[in-house]
Amino acid sequence: MTGDRIVYPSHSIRAIVEDVVSREDSQRPPALSDVNVNIDNWEMVTREEIRKVMDEGGVLRRRPRYSLTCRDVERVRNVKSFVGGRR
Repeated sequence: MTGDRIVYPSHSIRAIVEDVVSREDSQRPPALSDVNVNIDNWEMVTREEIRKVMDEGGVLRRRPRYSLTCRDVERVRNVKSFVGGRR
């Protein structure tokens, strides 16, 4: 695949380059500021630089993510359309 499908995927994953983590109260879990959602299992984080952001708040830069979907299809109609061929 090339072009817009890579930049604008059809599976609704937002193109986010960083997450802002807030930690206003040490008695409450850290939260993602832009969506105001608490981060579950944050206590399990072991990487020191990420753990520091979870403990104190800060910004985490995202790395590339890959999504793979496998389907078991018995019959595929017009296979050429899937691989960019002409009809």
